Amino acid sequence: MRRNICFVAFLLLAFKSLAQITLPQKTGLGIGITYGNILIHTPKLNYKPSGNSYNIECNYVVQNSNKAWRNMYGNPVTGISATFINYQDSILGKAFTLMPTLQFNIYKIKTTSLFMRVGAGLSINSKFWHRQPYADTINNYISSRANMYASVLVGAEKIINKKYFLQAGYTLSHISNGGTKKPNLGINLVGAYLGFGYRPNSNNASNNLKQFKTSNTKFKTNLGLGLRFGASTAEYGKYGGSAQLPIYTSTIMATYNVRNKHNLFIGLDYEYNGKTAFFLRANSINKNNLISEAAYVSLVFGNEFKMGHFGIPLQMGVYLRKKHLMNNNMSQKFGLFYYPLLSSKKFRALQNIYLGPLLKVNKFNADFIELTLGYNFKK
Repeated sequence: MRRNICFVAFLLLAFKSLAQITLPQKTGLGIGITYGNILIHTPKLNYKPSGNSYNIECNYVVQNSNKAWRNMYGNPVTGISATFINYQDSILGKAFTLMPTLQFNIYKIKTTSLFMRVGAGLSINSKFWHRQPYADTINNYISSRANMYASVLVGAEKIINKKYFLQAGYTLSHISNGGTKKPNLGINLVGAYLGFGYRPNSNNASNNLKQFKTSNTKFKTNLGLGLRFGASTAEYGKYGGSAQLPIYTSTIMATYNVRNKHNLFIGLDYEYNGKTAFFLRANSINKNNLISEAAYVSLVFGNEFKMGHFGIPLQMGVYLRKKHLMNNNMSQKFGLFYYPLLSSKKFRALQNIYLGPLLKVNKFNADFIELTLGYNFKK
């Protein structure tokens, strides 16, 4: 622990000269440390860590008020965060993460603000459940080296001399593989956060929505139609061992675009789940009609937050037809969409095509991560 504190101190001393020499305007650097505990969120977890955990993160941030979507959302701060997590436990080991972040001001008075920062990305874990060379019956948190990482930070920021800032708050992070491999109960880390950083013109991070409304930008508010197709694989069972089973999804939606900021939708979602088909075959249940019996149909609704070339979808679903393995009536999906040709003048017909990952959750338990391809038909 002492060695890591010395490392943090070294980075703090190096920030001033490094940032002012190499960073362009409206970008910055930050460093933060979280100290807390692993949250035992379910009695199914076989092991309780022996001590406290901490992580050290470095952030590269960008704040540019010239983008239309930034102005619509109050000029948030975007960034890339790299984090080293030490669980200080021989069973859980360590983790290294990389994720994009988005920080919104909740309330601001002069140089002090309340904010929320969200992010999701990739985690590489040093310890995980394994079947060989010997069976692991203790660590049932995760079973893969590469995992999904998500983090939420709520706190206060104090700007110092218009360039440097201090942050303090409370953070919750989650690591899991989305059900791709079993077991996958996930690692949840909660703790207190303290950060320091350099961001030129930080004091100008105000809400510019009023200024943007008076511009000549034309907003579109219209009805449309959306189609989405997804594919995934996952293991069946408590401790894995099965093959990677296929999952296919398709969704048809009526959409309503609001001010180029929100894309509201409602529609029907169809899912063929290979895990359900595996269960039916293993238990000799309706083996002659697997395609029908392993299918789920849901009424879905939600919103996609539009941010330039990116979209953040949040979706709720109510099962209209469910047969096996589902012990509740609702599901949730969230993820990240990317519109690669949104600004293309040559391929206007493809501007509304998007792709990206979606995580499906049933009652706070990850079901699978699907790779999605979609298109929005609009006037």
